Amino acid sequence: MSLRENWPALHYATFVVDSQYVLLVDQWAADSATRNPLRNLPVSDIAAIYSLKEKSLPESWRTCPGVPVMLILTQSKRWRPPAPAASKPSE
Repeated sequence: MSLRENWPALHYATFVVDSQYVLLVDQWAADSATRNPLRNLPVSDIAAIYSLKEKSLPESWRTCPGVPVMLILTQSKRWRPPAPAASKPSE
């Protein structure tokens, strides 16, 4: 998934999934098959995607000026982001 072509490398977007999970994603992570936090969201589970205007956002979703907020609604309402990779303790 590419947010937009020709964006600067450090452009960000915020994704809200089912009104509860908020993810800040930079363009590099969004284009990466391994770092994209939405990589395990099945396309068949997406019910709707909305681009929200900054002035209409709930206070808890407010971002820095210019950072777009995308609301993704799923059909199942059960999507969860992948768990972060665990690091091995030093030996």
